[in-house]
Amino acid sequence: MKKFKIFFLTIIFLFISLQVFSGIVITSEIKSDSYMGTGKVKHFQKIFITSGWVRVNDKKKIIIYNRRGNILNVLFPEDREYMVVDWKNLDKIFKKTKEHLKNIAAYINKTGKKVRVSQWLTDLWIGSMSSKVFKTKIHYYIASSIRIPDAWRNYLLQISRIQGGIGIWGEAGKRFLKIKGYPVKTEMTMTMFGRDYKSTVKVINIKYKRIPYSIFRIPKGYTKISFDMVRFQKG
Repeated sequence: MKKFKIFFLTIIFLFISLQVFSGIVITSEIKSDSYMGTGKVKHFQKIFITSGWVRVNDKKKIIIYNRRGNILNVLFPEDREYMVVDWKNLDKIFKKTKEHLKNIAAYINKTGKKVRVSQWLTDLWIGSMSSKVFKTKIHYYIASSIRIPDAWRNYLLQISRIQGGIGIWGEAGKRFLKIKGYPVKTEMTMTMFGRDYKSTVKVINIKYKRIPYSIFRIPKGYTKISFDMVRFQKG
């Protein structure tokens, strides 16, 4: 009986490990000005999205989001470390910064303008955030023809809880998250201390494919560390 249980559990484990989900894989090119004044910096980002999971492979970190459990893991491959976002403590921190956020003027609107970006016909949205210290203007080129699983919108909401971003736009930001499609190009200009910093994110490839469950698991050999906001922003 004991051997049968072990065999049964092994079969279940193998089934889960080999499980695949229908999803979408998006590869983007990111170009940005260096804050150190050393010219343009370029890297590539790959995003895997299913109905219940999101994985973002960025320059120095990987973010894995589980929609069902609202769990967001941040992995640092070079150090083989990972941290889990502590939502309770994070929300306590941001309650103390609400007064600061009140000093930020923000809006986001659909312009009604159609723009072709590569093979996609897009709707142009413009967002802006400004304070006494900085001013940021963002152009989003949204291709409504791209079908994105709902887990992506949940992921963006949680990221906004950490970084502000879309959350600062209030009700307009919530409406923006509900729109159909995906931004195939994003242009941002931030002016700070009299200097402009520009960045562009452009989709170069989109594939609808079967995505293995294994890529959403934390690899063996990673050490769990406490959540660090500074490291999250830099990674």
